[in-house]
Amino acid sequence: MRGRQECKGEMPPGGAAKVAVSIVAGVGWLIFLILFLAFYAEGFSVYWNLAIVFASLLVMYAILGPMWAYWGIKTGRARKRPPGGAAKVAVSIVAGVGWLIFLILFLAFYAEGFSIYENLAIVLASILVTGAIRGPAWAYWGIKIGRARKTPPGLAPRVAVSTVVGCGWPIFFILFLAFYAEGFSIYENLAIVLASILVMCVILGPMWASWGITIDKKTGRARKKRPGLAVRTAVSTVVGCGWLIFFILFLVFYAEDFSIYRNLAIILVSLLVVGAIEGAMWAPWAMKTGRARKKRMRKKRR
Repeated sequence: MRGRQECKGEMPPGGAAKVAVSIVAGVGWLIFLILFLAFYAEGFSVYWNLAIVFASLLVMYAILGPMWAYWGIKTGRARKRPPGGAAKVAVSIVAGVGWLIFLILFLAFYAEGFSIYENLAIVLASILVTGAIRGPAWAYWGIKIGRARKTPPGLAPRVAVSTVVGCGWPIFFILFLAFYAEGFSIYENLAIVLASILVMCVILGPMWASWGITIDKKTGRARKKRPGLAVRTAVSTVVGCGWLIFFILFLVFYAEDFSIYRNLAIILVSLLVVGAIEGAMWAPWAMKTGRARKKRMRKKRR
């Protein structure tokens, strides 16, 4: 028992060496990227440069992936991880590598035959296909394991709605980029994308916010009401949606009258205003609840 308690919270054997190898590989990749951008990138097109960068990532993935996957499976068995996880990790790795290979070949040999919006649509469609391959397997596994662990009430329907909305939005985005984006300016396209994100937030936000406030994720039981939390969450939602609406209207009606730098400045100022409102509202509440929590902990220790 003592040995187990000592090991609790520590990295399993072999982890430190793998972290060191990962750091060296990451630094090596950054050095390669810097040298490539500085001395060779101008000799290639944008799409070829992207293909080379993704190919270098694939090489790094090939070096680090098997090492971490084997270690994760090995330590997972020692910790008695839920059954089926290892197979799904393997399928996810194969799907991820396959997608990277497709992306590299597409960028190198086919991307120049399409417009930038069509290329974005194709890349997003490929991501959607990869998600369709991996998603159901992981979702079924998660639901199965969640049942065994007694998931909190109301979680499953919210996950289902979120999945439908999450799949519907990329489909809309892909179709918009492929068939309609070229008819609008870049600012109008950004506004349309943000408007679609706003719609998605309006659908999902209240549903998850109310559940998060009322249900404790760890116990699955009704959470004790914390004074001021619901009001602040509601205000934050309104402020966030208000900022998105301002941003959309600004992009549609005013952005083209300013340079890109002034547009960035206006957006940053608006974010600063939102941050000031949110900070002034949440900071005192967090400090107050933090003090109350410390007092409760002291009483328990006594």
